[in-house]
Amino acid sequence: MSDSDQKQEKEKKHPFEFFLFALIVLAFLATLLFYQEQKSKVDAPYDEFNLSKEVGNSLNSIHEIDPEKLSMPRIMGDATSPVKIAEYMSFTCGACGIYNKTTFEKIKKEYIDTGKAYLVFYEIPRNVQDVSIGAISRCVPEKSYFKFLQLVFDTQKEWVESADVIKQIKEKAVIAGASPKAIELCYQNKELRMSLVEEAEKTFEEYEIEYTPSLVINDSHVVMALSSYEEIRDIIEDELAKAETLAKESIVEEENTPVNHDVEAPVVTDEQTEEQSLETEVFPVFIEPQAGFEEEKHIELDIKALAEPRVLGDSNAPLKISAHNSFTCSACKTFHMESFERIKADYIDTGKAYLVFEDFPRNNPDVTISAIARCVPEKSYFKFIKLIYKTQSQWMKGDYYKSFIKQNAKLTGADSALIENCSKNKELHETLAARGQYVYETLGVDSTPTFVINDKRKVIGAVPYAQFRKVLEEEFAKVKAENKGKSQ
Repeated sequence: MSDSDQKQEKEKKHPFEFFLFALIVLAFLATLLFYQEQKSKVDAPYDEFNLSKEVGNSLNSIHEIDPEKLSMPRIMGDATSPVKIAEYMSFTCGACGIYNKTTFEKIKKEYIDTGKAYLVFYEIPRNVQDVSIGAISRCVPEKSYFKFLQLVFDTQKEWVESADVIKQIKEKAVIAGASPKAIELCYQNKELRMSLVEEAEKTFEEYEIEYTPSLVINDSHVVMALSSYEEIRDIIEDELAKAETLAKESIVEEENTPVNHDVEAPVVTDEQTEEQSLETEVFPVFIEPQAGFEEEKHIELDIKALAEPRVLGDSNAPLKISAHNSFTCSACKTFHMESFERIKADYIDTGKAYLVFEDFPRNNPDVTISAIARCVPEKSYFKFIKLIYKTQSQWMKGDYYKSFIKQNAKLTGADSALIENCSKNKELHETLAARGQYVYETLGVDSTPTFVINDKRKVIGAVPYAQFRKVLEEEFAKVKAENKGKSQ
């Protein structure tokens, strides 16, 4: 080929080479733009959660993890606060997502942020995904942990329905400041995963926590977190009041302690004697249902009579206390076990007041239990009610509450067939539910427990005895003044 031909051939190739080079440059620019776009998506949430972008490098040098340390529960707030709120959640639990966006925000604002309470977060994994997410979360920097949880629950619907749940959770962990390397170490560490599962099993054994979300307040009150905020608030307020009383008593005791520290025989007051007698009161034994066949027989029920409210005390007393409770309500249990006996001793037994117990069923178990209770002998009714509240944590733990309640109703001397009929009678159930609706419409009762004094003044929630007593004294003074005016 001549030199001129070679030159022409090169000139033909030159445009093609230029075009190929241009394509490579464009591809590079497109890749760069895509990277910048993705990077901005990752960086954006840092501004929303006020996290440092540098915190993501804090775990880059990690080579191994300490499963025992990482599996410890995370704490929000001041751990010296008077009220401890243990929160038991699972990441894939839809109800947990709802609670986190609603009730939890109020609890955080009113109690944790103000130093009245602190939160301890526990995972209760329900599936492998929960375990994986829990393990990943433990490699998020502690200062960003609860903001990571917020991000996870806020976007729960999105990642639960995605094709790759774990990938999305890992991305959120990176957003919260964890390095990809640390995330992988936590995600793949079998010992850490087992620690989280074992911690959940201990929780179930100690508090019988089986459902999520659940709360345990001051290691004593177990409550479903989807209960109303008012119910949870009342329990917290009651615990705060107890803490305040103990603090005052401690100060008084310290101030009044004699310098010579002489030991004197304790003085037993009438109130202490009453409390001791209540503590030793004999209750029917709460037992599990016994196996065996029992022949059913039909018994005609007087629905109207059975559905009537139960009355405790002299109905001619000047104060009428209408009590609206549900049996599955933990706040109702708290009030009944802590304040009710003192009200009974100081007002009902002394003839100042009488109690009208009105069921306010919130769900099917409430209706069924109310119906069964209506079929125990009237003289045993309030003792049986106390037994139901006293053992609430036992019979609420499974699906066999009917068997538990029926078995113990029979211990009161009630006819077995009558109890069976009451537990199933649709008309009785509907009548009790309708009474709850009537109370809602006429008195505006919309939560439990609610108390209405003389059909006018409402007291809502498991209020401490001192607060309830103040209301009763005020109403009692009004009645006395009215009666005095009539006699003049």
